[in-house]
Amino acid sequence: MTMSDGAFQQPQNFGVDSAPAAYQAPSLTCDGTPAVAAMAAIKNADAAFQRHLLTTPSDGSLSAIGVRNYIQSFTATPAFKAIDPALNAVTDAADAADANVDAVRSQLADVGDDAAAQTAALRYWTRMSFLFNSIKDPAHLHDKIDDVVTNAMPDQLAVLLEELPTFLAARRAPSDLASKGTSNTAWFDDLAAKRVPAIADATAAASSASKARDIVTYAAKAVKQRIAETAGPFGYHSPHLDSLHASNSLIGQ
Repeated sequence: MTMSDGAFQQPQNFGVDSAPAAYQAPSLTCDGTPAVAAMAAIKNADAAFQRHLLTTPSDGSLSAIGVRNYIQSFTATPAFKAIDPALNAVTDAADAADANVDAVRSQLADVGDDAAAQTAALRYWTRMSFLFNSIKDPAHLHDKIDDVVTNAMPDQLAVLLEELPTFLAARRAPSDLASKGTSNTAWFDDLAAKRVPAIADATAAASSASKARDIVTYAAKAVKQRIAETAGPFGYHSPHLDSLHASNSLIGQ
């Protein structure tokens, strides 16, 4: 507060509009994968915010509230606004990679619309499900499924890819056999990938995209949170994005 004629007065609350013009940090255009582009955008915002802090008026013309308002005006700049769209692109890429795994599996599991093929598939699965249900020991079940999938003919493999995930979930097999879901399991993905390279490729791509999403999400959250917590020109602590970037090869590709 300030003193005038012996009376306390509230300091003027300088908002963004009344403060001097903020540093208009530009966004960054970057080629590459969504993860590479997103990390570039996040690092650009981090560096631009530090430059923005250097422009904070230090002549006493702003109250503490005015200083904070000026600092937080950075959230209206293109550099800051570029973070969320870049992160969304990474999330979309990870979702698309997951969907591609299901699409590849569904295509390979298609036994066709031919009545004879459908009947043969039904008969084959009836025999296999009876065999699998007769095995009570999880380890023995694991070995039998491994053997059946490894030696299945192409038309039989299509049936197994379609039916086994649901079967394993219904059996409530241990976590190394099936997850709570019915679409994919880590164990069954590995087994199927040995027989079908396309599944291995799609699964690997989905795994990489998921890890990249986690890394970028962490980086974006760290920068945005630390910017939001900065109330003074010397109060920002950069989350060291260069070391995060360098330590994760998924972002460097």
